Amino acid sequence: MLNPSIPLVATRHGKIVGVVQEEIHIWHGIPYAAPPTGELRWRAPQPVTPWQDVRQADCFSCASWQDITWCRELGGGDPGNFSEDCLYLNVWAPAVRHEPLPVMVWLHGGGYTIGAGSLPPYDGQALAKRGAIVVTVNYRLGHLGFFAHPALEGEEAECIHNYALLDQIAALRWVQDNIAAFGGDTQNVTLFGESAGARSVLSLMASPLAKGLFHKAIIQSGYTLPDTPREVALKKGVALAEHLGLAHATAEQLRALPAETFWPLDAPFKIAP
Repeated sequence: MLNPSIPLVATRHGKIVGVVQEEIHIWHGIPYAAPPTGELRWRAPQPVTPWQDVRQADCFSCASWQDITWCRELGGGDPGNFSEDCLYLNVWAPAVRHEPLPVMVWLHGGGYTIGAGSLPPYDGQALAKRGAIVVTVNYRLGHLGFFAHPALEGEEAECIHNYALLDQIAALRWVQDNIAAFGGDTQNVTLFGESAGARSVLSLMASPLAKGLFHKAIIQSGYTLPDTPREVALKKGVALAEHLGLAHATAEQLRALPAETFWPLDAPFKIAP
């Protein structure tokens, strides 16, 4: 902390200032990856562009595109506005910190189609009052988070179509790079989640890409289902593109589709990890 009396922190990308509520410092809407828009749609998350001025971190970012009615009724509340530019996280920390504190990183549920780290049930103040640094994460949902198509093959050295899981790994890397500045212990990070968030925790426990990024895990209302085979995912991607009038789609055509095109699609176009 630059000054323990105010929530001003120097991250690796620039300084941010948050708000104070009941002796808890809170930072909302911190970018942990570049906006996954345009040419960055359906790519692994890329680094944040540093900023020079002090960035205000006093309001939540947009959530990924989703069904707002379903989220309000089943997902935990109103997720706010939507945008493809959604890779942000939130931090809660006790205002007084005499030693590095344990870190808890929350992955929300919602079937990988709804939810956000900003929903009211995920407010981190209660845990922060008990001496933890709490981080909640937005990640790409629906087809923006999980999509495969032959036109996207070969663009990267290792093509992993589970973009939402890559987002979560990027958030964990951000924690390792920055959470010490908020008073957190980088060697005591617990990853926890509910439903699809719990499924994500299980996936990251098994992923070599997440090795060393967290040390403990809590699975809440978790489940395991067979993953979608790559061949099936590719066929679903082709069918979706044809449904949208792109029988021989190029990567450029797919990335030019409006972000709000995907969330209303019903089965058989739904896709899972």
